[in-house]
Amino acid sequence: MAKKLHAAQTTDSPYAGGLKISITSTLGQIPIEGATVSIALTESPDVILDTLTTDASGQTDVVELPAPPLDYSLSPSEQRPYSEYNITVEAPGYEPVVVEGSEILPDVLSLQPIALIRLSCSCICSTLAPEEPIVRV
Repeated sequence: MAKKLHAAQTTDSPYAGGLKISITSTLGQIPIEGATVSIALTESPDVILDTLTTDASGQTDVVELPAPPLDYSLSPSEQRPYSEYNITVEAPGYEPVVVEGSEILPDVLSLQPIALIRLSCSCICSTLAPEEPIVRV
């Protein structure tokens, strides 16, 4: 079972970036209401930082997540200028999806669109391989 922490407990960094997630169906870009969205640091995927639910528009509220100092992105450095998070989405009637490595920069609102495949889909999508994590590079 995944452990849940408040996002502020993950780091002493005073910096944060925002994340808003939009969930739609792959069939016609229909918003999915009531999807459960779990967020974890990529380095600690079993520690859930926050759990959100999508509204009638298929969107979550904005969540503030810890990020490295802004200075890291202003000049070349060995320090990574962003934090990486894994996003897990589950909704009744849809295949679950895991997006690995979603990047959060300080003082920036990141928008993460995610499309879900219906479980009862009788089209070509039912013949595809099992869902693989999406890795953002």
